Amino acid sequence: MPYATTFDIVIKVRYNASHAYNTTGSKWMDSWVKGLITCANLAMGADTVMSWQQVVNNSNYMWGHFYMDNGGAGYTITHGQTVNVTSFKLQAYY
Repeated sequence: MPYATTFDIVIKVRYNASHAYNTTGSKWMDSWVKGLITCANLAMGADTVMSWQQVVNNSNYMWGHFYMDNGGAGYTITHGQTVNVTSFKLQAYY
């Protein structure tokens, strides 16, 4: 990626029906999923909660995106700067 170009961090995930699916209400529970990221290079402390957007679902699985967009402003890097995401944790409650 060219430096000085605005970007967001997006991680696409899939949850199976055994994760975050409310069998009583027969619906996926977005509030039951969480993505945690650590990236000191972009000032994201340990286990920063990522935003979530569900993309599609059916009775077997749900696809979605965890993302970080710096409050809508995006991120940029300088020439020669490296960015290392040191941790990503995917959670689901069921």
